[in-house]
Amino acid sequence: MSSSDNTTNNRESKRVVIPLDSTLVHKLLSSSSSNNNKKNDKKSKSSSSSSSSSNNNNLGNELLVSNMNISHIGTIEVELSNHIRVLDISFNPISSLHGLDQMPQLRLLAAYSCLIKSADGIIDTKFIETILLQSNELTKISTDFLCLKKLKVLRLDRNKITTLDNLHQCSSLKSLDLSWNKLSTLEGISGLQSLEDLRLNNNNITSLKPLRALPSLTELEISNNELTNMNGLEQLPTLQTLRAENNKIQIIQIPQTYTHLNKKTSTLRQSIDENKSTTILTKKKNQNSINSSKEQKSQQTSSNIEGGKQVTLGMPCLSEVYLSGNKIKTLKGFNTLVTSMEVLDLSSNLLESVMMLYFSHQILFLIFH
Repeated sequence: MSSSDNTTNNRESKRVVIPLDSTLVHKLLSSSSSNNNKKNDKKSKSSSSSSSSSNNNNLGNELLVSNMNISHIGTIEVELSNHIRVLDISFNPISSLHGLDQMPQLRLLAAYSCLIKSADGIIDTKFIETILLQSNELTKISTDFLCLKKLKVLRLDRNKITTLDNLHQCSSLKSLDLSWNKLSTLEGISGLQSLEDLRLNNNNITSLKPLRALPSLTELEISNNELTNMNGLEQLPTLQTLRAENNKIQIIQIPQTYTHLNKKTSTLRQSIDENKSTTILTKKKNQNSINSSKEQKSQQTSSNIEGGKQVTLGMPCLSEVYLSGNKIKTLKGFNTLVTSMEVLDLSSNLLESVMMLYFSHQILFLIFH
């Protein structure tokens, strides 16, 4: 056996391929393959040449070289590198991302548990959709992220990041994980209009107010921080799950949201409501029934008009709240949460009595101990 064969075998024995999300990889590859096939169909002169071209485009889409003692991306040599869609270089002593320019079609980058101190160089992957950079040595978010318009999933957990800079241009971002960093503020997170899943556990965050600029957020994890209240959640109408365990929250109350309306708009709304009431009165004789129906509808929509202001009460989509390990002494303000609540965890707090608690029939699971 030649020395080159021995070297190859040694590398293969050291190689540990970290499994990626097969669904995501399949989606990325099938999408890119479909686009390539469409282009090839236009250029091809026969079905056989089109099939051959499609097969060639599917070759070399994935490059999995984790745990192979690679110190620089530029040293990776691979044929057809411009066709690479998935790159896994995790568990290598890589300190930077320079060298990605040889893979301009990259859609998924896994570079976790390396020694990366800067994400500079990621600018060369303008089509990338998923970046996994957890467990590195990043202290800031590179300006290169300003160019990643197609980025959907970003993991930066378990780094040393102190500020949320340079993410506001990532308009397609849906999932962001910044847990286990050194964040004390959420300033800079605005602009992420598509963000649905945000994880901020184990930081030093004291306020949720910057979250008001995230209209699509459905899941928020912010356990093990320094929160004392829940202000900032009142303008998250799509939020469904909140995990805020082990903070310093003292009261479970969401402030009311007031949206100022001009006088003309308010008058118009009042006129429309009066017309609706007249129509209902001609169809039903029971005035008490009408009033009851209106009150129920008001509770369901959690909004009303008062003195030229639109008052939004509670969070209409919030169904799961986990607040164990805080300093909650009273259930005052609980009514601002009960709209579609299904799970509420208030264990390990300072509650002495729950006798005055009113539960909606919608609550399915409650934890007190």
